[in-house]
Amino acid sequence: PKQSVTIGSTLLGNVWVTAHDEEDAELLNQPFIGFSAEELTTGWSGSVSFTLTGLTYTPRAGLLNPVGNLFLFEGEDLYWNTNQTLGVGGNYGVFTVAAGQHAHGEFAFSDEGLYELTLVVSGTHSNSTINSSATTLNINVVPEPTCGTLLLIGLAGLMAARRRVVLKE
Repeated sequence: PKQSVTIGSTLLGNVWVTAHDEEDAELLNQPFIGFSAEELTTGWSGSVSFTLTGLTYTPRAGLLNPVGNLFLFEGEDLYWNTNQTLGVGGNYGVFTVAAGQHAHGEFAFSDEGLYELTLVVSGTHSNSTINSSATTLNINVVPEPTCGTLLLIGLAGLMAARRRVVLKE
């Protein structure tokens, strides 16, 4: 379900949030999205930066006043925030991972629909800065059915099964 979230002093609003650890992701049947720089060992120094340079949002049909904001945070640190104008360097924020490591953040989405994130990855190898070309990551936000919806689906199934039994007699 959607929940009101505040990170530090920034109110994200009423959003859907991905699982914060692998166990919760498994229980909720959600992906546990991570950022990896584990293979970058020899010759790499410092951190690898995952920079959100753009976002295209396509709302689910029938939504009233969709906004389509995306946030990435970890604990009290907010890394990506599309509820702001592009920051210095023309991006919505940067998430960094030390070379040779991996990390996970929590994603938060304001509305249902397709989020197309444009990312650029950069780091330092042998004292030279390496930048990837822009890459698109697609995330389709489909909320879990509510208890009421599940109850209605179950009742419809029972009624269909009962009808089949009556028709066979």
